[in-house]
Amino acid sequence: MGGWLVLEPWITPSLFYQFLGKTSTYGDDAYQHIAIDSYTFCTALGSAEANRQLRQHWKTWVDEAQISNLSRIGVETLRIPIGDWMYIPYYPYIGCWDGSLDELNRVLALCAKHNIKVILDIHAMKMSQNGLDNSGDTGDYDWFRSGTALNGRRESFYRHWDIRGGNWAGQFNVTTHKYDSFNKSHIDESLHLVDLILDRYRNNSVVIGLEPLNEPWWFIPIDELKDFYWQAYNRVQSKAPHWITLLHDSFRLEPSVFGGEWMKNCANWAMDTHLYQAWSDAVALADHISMACASGSHLELMESLGIPIIVGEWSLAFDNCAMWINGFNDNVPGFPKVACQRVSCPAPYMGQDQPGAPPPSNSDIDTMDPRGSGGDSFVINGTCPVSGLIDLNASHIKSFGLAQLRVFDRSTHGNFFWNFRTELEPLWDYQAAVQRNWLPRDWDYDSADGKAVEAACSTFAPKRFVSIYGNSERFIVVLMMFAAVAMTIHRLASSLRHCDAGFRGFVLGYENIPSESESQIQL
Repeated sequence: MGGWLVLEPWITPSLFYQFLGKTSTYGDDAYQHIAIDSYTFCTALGSAEANRQLRQHWKTWVDEAQISNLSRIGVETLRIPIGDWMYIPYYPYIGCWDGSLDELNRVLALCAKHNIKVILDIHAMKMSQNGLDNSGDTGDYDWFRSGTALNGRRESFYRHWDIRGGNWAGQFNVTTHKYDSFNKSHIDESLHLVDLILDRYRNNSVVIGLEPLNEPWWFIPIDELKDFYWQAYNRVQSKAPHWITLLHDSFRLEPSVFGGEWMKNCANWAMDTHLYQAWSDAVALADHISMACASGSHLELMESLGIPIIVGEWSLAFDNCAMWINGFNDNVPGFPKVACQRVSCPAPYMGQDQPGAPPPSNSDIDTMDPRGSGGDSFVINGTCPVSGLIDLNASHIKSFGLAQLRVFDRSTHGNFFWNFRTELEPLWDYQAAVQRNWLPRDWDYDSADGKAVEAACSTFAPKRFVSIYGNSERFIVVLMMFAAVAMTIHRLASSLRHCDAGFRGFVLGYENIPSESESQIQL
């Protein structure tokens, strides 16, 4: 459920248009009035106004119509990103995020009503685990005083990519790219957070699992990260042994890192890896499909070592044209690598009284202010950039999706589509993708779509793990909101939950896709 309780400007741009063009009003102080993530949303607006807008955002971005539709199209489990400040409040979230736990309770009740389960995902940690806006706090960045841009207007500039740091784990040195120190107090506080979440939700029939940390970046010392994971996992097993624990690979899914004895003989866990092609070079559609098909070999290698793999995020995007996907008015240096299209920026989802939304179709406001230090990603005359391949024939986009699904089906324990919804970009929007027939809804093997999944990547012929999972297979669909929607396809021969019987991981199984009245997850 990306962009809901943890803000990401690219998912809900209508919430952030109000921060464009501030330099003309505030001059050198403009940076104090600009938000680029959850943290600065509170500091830029002040707790009272930020909370007023957030309450409107929370109730409109995820309402009963959304939950009902997700259930109707086969979603069984939602992955809901949360911030640590919701449970252990600290500046600037005190007052600003008031009501967020009530909102989460509201959605949990809606999920119970519509037969949907939930995995909670600690998406945002104090001082950031990766230095990106999806962690709640972009972390280290410098604001330059305003200057005159090429358009002749006064604009503010900020620098991020070369000084990016995730300081949750300790003090990161941007020169050596190593941690000068390790912050044990942050780790202990995060483990306390795991306990608070377990105490609050372990008896809630809707909640079935926890991801204790989303996307910690690759510079965090791996032994320290593994130790945190181990302690978090044991807390879950102690207090909620019926829950699943997802552990993100820190973008280091390699046998040398996670092979061996770590997590051996452990039940009810899986390694979460995120696979996107949106940051690849500009290549032909056929090459995107080939890359998707070829990805199965590495996933199979990790599974063969007894490490259950979940592809925790993937999408239908071929490029990173989606506006602000790499930061507010910013992009990764060197991107986008393709020509992006432009569409009219949509009307605000939260209502017409949202400040600054939609952005003006004239030049009254300098929508290129502020500017990040990376590539272009701007509103121009009321238009927003979207994928350069959005006008592809639906069958072409569907072929790309089916290729990924077939690999994930054959080579992993399951997969999660990111996101359940976006305001602007349908290639990242599960509901829009199903509506446009880019992704199938009925995947029974006797259906046309089920056969299409099976036929995709046929020339690569990834092997099945019959020796691990048995001869029979079950069809699973697990769709999650980390912004995320998870689609898990057929897998798992029995209800084994421990590796002594030859299985390391967890079981989520169905003989076939259940109807809404039959929806039930077996753990």
